[in-house]
Amino acid sequence: MKKQFEKSSYKFLWSSYQSLRVLEMDLTPFLYYRNFDWNKADNIIMVAKNNTIQCFHSIKDLERDKEIGKKLFNEKYQNEFIKGVNKNHKKSWQLFSKLKNINYKNKTNDELYNLLIEIFNQWSVQISYFRASQEDNTHYLIEKIKEKYSNNEISLLLLPTEIDIINKEIIDWQKLVKKAYSKKIIIKHIEKYPWIVAVHFTVDDVLKTMKDRYYSSKNFLLKTDNILQEKYELKIKQKKLLEKVDAKIIQIVLFLQKLGLTRSKTKACWAGTDYYIMPLLSEIAKRTNEDIYDLNKYYLNEDIKNLLNGKKLSEKEKNNRKQCFVGLLKNKKIKYTSGIKAEQVVKKELKDLYKIQATNLIRGTIANKGKIIAIARVLWSNNIKQAQEFRNTFLKGQILVTQMTQPNIVDIASRAGGIITNEGVMLSHAAIISREFNVPCMVGTHIATDVIRDGDLVEVDAERGIVKILKRDKI
Repeated sequence: MKKQFEKSSYKFLWSSYQSLRVLEMDLTPFLYYRNFDWNKADNIIMVAKNNTIQCFHSIKDLERDKEIGKKLFNEKYQNEFIKGVNKNHKKSWQLFSKLKNINYKNKTNDELYNLLIEIFNQWSVQISYFRASQEDNTHYLIEKIKEKYSNNEISLLLLPTEIDIINKEIIDWQKLVKKAYSKKIIIKHIEKYPWIVAVHFTVDDVLKTMKDRYYSSKNFLLKTDNILQEKYELKIKQKKLLEKVDAKIIQIVLFLQKLGLTRSKTKACWAGTDYYIMPLLSEIAKRTNEDIYDLNKYYLNEDIKNLLNGKKLSEKEKNNRKQCFVGLLKNKKIKYTSGIKAEQVVKKELKDLYKIQATNLIRGTIANKGKIIAIARVLWSNNIKQAQEFRNTFLKGQILVTQMTQPNIVDIASRAGGIITNEGVMLSHAAIISREFNVPCMVGTHIATDVIRDGDLVEVDAERGIVKILKRDKI
């Protein structure tokens, strides 16, 4: 008789290919930055297999986040929150400027490690602000405006009427690709928008991605001349919709728009850290004779401290961490486990979430309405080599399936006829760009990349909130 797993006490939140230090940086604020309202969770498990990290929070913690989210109704609280985000955003850019001008060769090992911790702490604060815009934290705000508006109207109202950093990067990039290619103009663009090369570990990798993006973009130029006009027209449409509600609803809508903008700004900062930390990690790798990719993928802070004191991670431990690595927050402690022991922890904690059941029907949250039937292309989030390939093979009108859309693949997403993501909410990046490109979009499916195969014929029904696999691609 087939064994049935017990019901899990966790809920899936997000998944992405990342360095293991991201796993550490994501968990640590729940111990050391609990003064933030969004860092009150007591039970989290993060699982990495070949550096693809899955994050699960306990259902109990997420219910508490919903209740804390009621604070966002208070206008004074909202203003203080936005003020804090903007202040911290400025602090991140000051740190980037500082890192850009450091001569790392002249630093002692202790100074290098202290810089790493400074970067780590700033990243931790950024992610603490970012969490405010997650699904459970904004639950009651969204439910309140649902009393007055349809899903279509809400999708329209949550689009920011001002140009955000993603729009700005697209506009600047379209100007750039009209010029002759040069490393100088590419580096200048990256320094302004570092998040477009998140999860790159060397400058050579960065330049390879950007060169591919440059030549690919020449064949898929986006129309940017009318962005300002579209924003103006959006403002008129929103004004008309807001005429029929009271001042409190208007205030909530305007705050959610601001929250969406700060979400993008905040994500851009911590994703942009990957670029500005490169010289520091490169110097550490050089001094310790450690492989730069291994250093990025497998080392936590304490491991880097040991490395600078002459102790490398063993090849066995690296292989164990590649196979499975777990960070478990429980009983006010964080415990890290690797290899077979980590697999055992995952199985014990996640129970029925341990394995995804095969299915041809997926449900999620409607981010932008519409219907489409097309070939699905599965792009693993932050997979650099696969993204490079997609810039040449992803066809206009195909359905983009990914764990989460990142700002660094907007050029690919702009060709999609539909978008499906594992994670995401009404304020997520995928939701926003699907509305701007006006394509059907389903977010928060949790399992899309696990059950849809590259090449499957898929129907996105973002009217009813379902995705159907109509025909399996031949393996």
